Amino acid sequence: MAERDLTQQLLGAVRDGAPIYIVRAGGDGIIREASAFAENLAGRPLAGAHVAQVFVHFDAPGSLEAALQRPARGRLMHVATEQGLPFEIYADISCEEGETLLVGHPDVPAMLRERRQFLDLQAQLHHNTRASLKRSYMQLEQSERRHQTILDAAGDGIVAMDAEGRFTYTNEAARRLLGLVRDEPVDAGVQPRFLHGPCGHLCNPGCPVLADNGPAAGDLSGRQLFRRQDGSDFSADFVCTPLRERGRAAGAVLVFRDASERVAAENLLKARAGLSEVALRGAPADILREAVDAAQRLTGSAVGFFHFVTDGERSLDFTVWSSDTLRGQCRMAEQSGSHPLRQGGIWAESIARREAVIRNYGVAGAMPLPEGHVGLRRVMTVPVLRDGAVHGLASVGNKPGDYQAREAVMVGELMQTALEIYERKRAEDRLRHLTFYDALTELPNRVLLADRLQIAMSHALREASAMAVCVLDLDGFKPVNDRLGREGGDRLLRHVAERLKAQVREGDTLARLGGDEFGLLVLRVQGVEDCVRVAERVLQVFAAPFEVDGQSLYLAASMGITVFPSDPVEAEALIRHADQAMYAAKQDARSRYKLFDSEFDRRARAHQEILANVEVGLAAGQFLLHYQPKVDMRSGRVVGAEALIRWQHPRDGLLPPARYMPVVDASDIAVRVGEWVLDTALRQMGEWQAEGCLLPVSVNIAASQLQAPDFVDRLRCLLAAHPAVPPERLELEILETATLRNLGDVSRVIRACQAMGVRFALDDFGTGYSSLAYLRNLPADVLKIDQSFVRDMLDDPEDMAIVEGVIGLSTAFRRETVAEGVERASHGVILIQLGCHLAQGYGIARPMPAARMVAWMRQWTQPKEWELASLVTCPREDLPLLIMVSEHRLWLDRIGEVVELGHASAEGIALDEHQCFVGRWLGGPGRVRHGDKPGFADFEVAHRRVHALARELVGLCRTDLPAARGRLADLYAASSDLNAALNVILSAALAEA
Repeated sequence: MAERDLTQQLLGAVRDGAPIYIVRAGGDGIIREASAFAENLAGRPLAGAHVAQVFVHFDAPGSLEAALQRPARGRLMHVATEQGLPFEIYADISCEEGETLLVGHPDVPAMLRERRQFLDLQAQLHHNTRASLKRSYMQLEQSERRHQTILDAAGDGIVAMDAEGRFTYTNEAARRLLGLVRDEPVDAGVQPRFLHGPCGHLCNPGCPVLADNGPAAGDLSGRQLFRRQDGSDFSADFVCTPLRERGRAAGAVLVFRDASERVAAENLLKARAGLSEVALRGAPADILREAVDAAQRLTGSAVGFFHFVTDGERSLDFTVWSSDTLRGQCRMAEQSGSHPLRQGGIWAESIARREAVIRNYGVAGAMPLPEGHVGLRRVMTVPVLRDGAVHGLASVGNKPGDYQAREAVMVGELMQTALEIYERKRAEDRLRHLTFYDALTELPNRVLLADRLQIAMSHALREASAMAVCVLDLDGFKPVNDRLGREGGDRLLRHVAERLKAQVREGDTLARLGGDEFGLLVLRVQGVEDCVRVAERVLQVFAAPFEVDGQSLYLAASMGITVFPSDPVEAEALIRHADQAMYAAKQDARSRYKLFDSEFDRRARAHQEILANVEVGLAAGQFLLHYQPKVDMRSGRVVGAEALIRWQHPRDGLLPPARYMPVVDASDIAVRVGEWVLDTALRQMGEWQAEGCLLPVSVNIAASQLQAPDFVDRLRCLLAAHPAVPPERLELEILETATLRNLGDVSRVIRACQAMGVRFALDDFGTGYSSLAYLRNLPADVLKIDQSFVRDMLDDPEDMAIVEGVIGLSTAFRRETVAEGVERASHGVILIQLGCHLAQGYGIARPMPAARMVAWMRQWTQPKEWELASLVTCPREDLPLLIMVSEHRLWLDRIGEVVELGHASAEGIALDEHQCFVGRWLGGPGRVRHGDKPGFADFEVAHRRVHALARELVGLCRTDLPAARGRLADLYAASSDLNAALNVILSAALAEA
């Protein structure tokens, strides 16, 4: 009986102090007793209430009432408390006394479902019920065993101790967590080996919890290390509740839960945060070293290293070692290059299995370590996968204890994050390099030249010296480039750059400005004579022929020169003046140089004439705005429009902005023109809004307007003049090529405007001189990818890389991205797959008068290809499959136009099946990737047939046009077969993805 009394005390402590829902009800449904947790949840005492008043929902109406009236055991019911909190309740009906015990806990039901022995035990007890003479004893014994089973089913460990600190009871979870043998006695006296740290005094009879005047129930709780029987430790959250009899300490109940995974998750989160901090200030290799250091700390290892897997998973690059490993443990860090796997033991095994491999024994001698590699006793290797292939291997070793599988998961997640940050950092560094250097020649580009020019101008003024700015352009390069082809022309430009570089003095700067144009900054010139000598020396490099693809090519060049401070203008104006002088040299006589002189004053007067006419036109109301829609390619919604200025000239007709805006933007009237555009756009937005069209509008603003001292106040006045138009619908676009004097001041102006609700965008991003500087310092909301990159990205891999890089950069800086220059449906498909879904361009709509916008919006629908691209995610290698439909349809429409209109020539249309977009894919990456897939052979046959029919129809156009038109239906039918075969390949590719 003493043991049963102690068990009752234990159960009472659980009812009163642990978060377990316990209700005892009679056969009439009236609650006799309820735990403190149940009454706290209900917010009132439950004794005397009917169960139907407490539970507001059951598995089936009346299920509990029916159970109260029928003998039943072990029934799990889904209920909700009167407050609506969902519970799973275990109901146990006592047949003899007609009582029901309802037990609920977030962890208990799941454990009960998994542990069938609980129900089996109840059935056995019911089957073996003793005779009525032993009924009372059996009922008590069943109750104890039932409650013990419930405690054993709990997910938390429960330990009862007597007043002396001896263990008197442990549930199954406690035995499992502490590593106790199931049948080991629990009353073997004080057991200090299981608890230590802040909670270790629980095993001491003099601890406060076990004292007669100890703290109230639940006062002792927290997290600490617990020690298992085998000596290993684990973190646990615990609560300790004292047991009292007649005011004296009778023992305590300890409830604890393994917190190892939670602690590991917290440590992993801290490690990931550390990676982000390193990414802000360090190099890409620093990110991986920090990750390896963190993996070593998280696992308690002595060494750590990361290998890049190369050469088709046949070699390792020993790239990154942990800081601890580098400190005298390993000499391999001094070596470079790849190391073949051959029989690489755990490394080769991890690559082959695509999963972590752990060796807690027998590592020494089991794998041929390269010379200088630190010795390994225990090791864990985790593969880092990318697109199904092993991209790298993270290894930690020489831990004092054994490695566990959960540590492999943690290291894998950490290294996956590290590799993603590493690759993003490398992409940013590459983009930064592309910002300052030309990708083709590796010379400084216009950005870096302008930066160095600004510094050189300051030095020249301080030292009272002179410097020359030269612009050189190749004469007649285009026909040579057309003859050589794109790759041959690029090789020729590289040869030219190498020769020019050899003529540049140390300290001077040679840059490629774009195309076949080069810039040269020459410091410390003594006068015109020095400039002449520089020009003659540079032009002399073209005296000898250039050898390209076995051809000897002679080139010539023209050069323009201006000298600072004799030409006292700003840096960009110096380049422009040298460029003007170069064009003058071309017009005067090729293979010559020319200095900037008074001839350019004449051009300046021409500019003044343009400005005067603009002022007249502005006063006479000759300017108007056209609007080009911006759409969300995924949803097909029109999300805005860009306002574009047009000049309705009385003599020359409708003039595009390129005819006058460059001159206007560099003048004082830029502010007035800009304010007219803003006012007109706001007024038009108000008119559209009155018609129910809430269309955001973006407006280009010049650098001079943005940097005007009163810009914020003027904008506030313009917005106040149109109170019906929400400022949030106005977006101001800053040309990324604009020259901004003080980025800090401009940033403050932008933030002041954003405080009013106005949004900002960086327009033509990637074409100017300060892309990253502007992006880093200007708080723009939107990046607009320049149309030149978007327009050519399907045919130019470099442009595709730039577009992808800008989208990645925009995502990294949390900017919205808009692509300009979408002229074909294929452009939209690629952009959607790359993560950019906002676009504008001629393929959507040309700029139009305001009166046509609303009607256009009502009838516009997105291309079907964009709908498909929005629904699927296609691997990068299979993007051509998504755009092939639209590219083929474009080709087909051009053939149809030739036939329908009776053109005698199909110039510019690829009639050879090997020259079109589809044919190039079939003969290259398509065959490699899908040549053995279903549908590929049918697709190839259909493609040949389509081109054969096209050639036949074009030929008939010259001899029998009606017959050609009659056969056009055959071409469209063959095209349908082609699309059907393409769908088979595309479906298979998407299924694999």
